[in-house]
Amino acid sequence: MSNTEPERISELLKKLPPNCPVGILYVNGAEMPVASFSNYSNGLAYFVSLDSQICIVNGDRIDGIIFGVAEPFEEFEDDFE
Repeated sequence: MSNTEPERISELLKKLPPNCPVGILYVNGAEMPVASFSNYSNGLAYFVSLDSQICIVNGDRIDGIIFGVAEPFEEFEDDFE
C-alpha cells in the first residue's frame, strides 16, 4: 500500500508534540485558523482554536498545515507591489 497524502499527514500528526504552535489548517481546501495542536487519536486531530475552544478534525481531511503563528497576508501586500 502506497502512502497517500492523508496517510502522510496522519503520520506527521502522530509525531507532533502537544501544544505545538499551528497557525492554519487546510481542511478540504478551506482555511481553518487555529492556535495549537493538542493530540491525534483514532484518526481524529485535536487542535485549540484562537478562542481556546477544542476543534476536532478528521485527520484524512487535512490537506495542509502552516506551523507557527500565521501572519495575515495584508501585512505583506506592499512587498509584492
